[in-house]
Amino acid sequence: MTKGNHGIMRVPPKTVEDAVTFLMNILDGETRERFAGRSEKDLKHYHCTAGALIRNEFKLTEGNPELIESCQKFSGQSHLDGRGASIVILKALWDNLRQIRH
Repeated sequence: MTKGNHGIMRVPPKTVEDAVTFLMNILDGETRERFAGRSEKDLKHYHCTAGALIRNEFKLTEGNPELIESCQKFSGQSHLDGRGASIVILKALWDNLRQIRH
């Protein structure tokens, strides 16, 4: 699933773009390809697994107001909690991977 031992973050990302970059760097090619191949509707299946990992690693439930604010701006949604922010990040990752594929 991941390349090496890069899953330990010293400082969580503060922007959606930084979060996506971090995820792109730790996911192996097979995982990136599999995730990119999912439909947008299928992303909901990742909220409990990858979404929880994102919430924990990026400190979205403990307080990372900069990243939550970035997710709000990125998505145009003015009210997001940690769960909502992780969904925005997953969707941004998926969009990025799909653009790379085409």
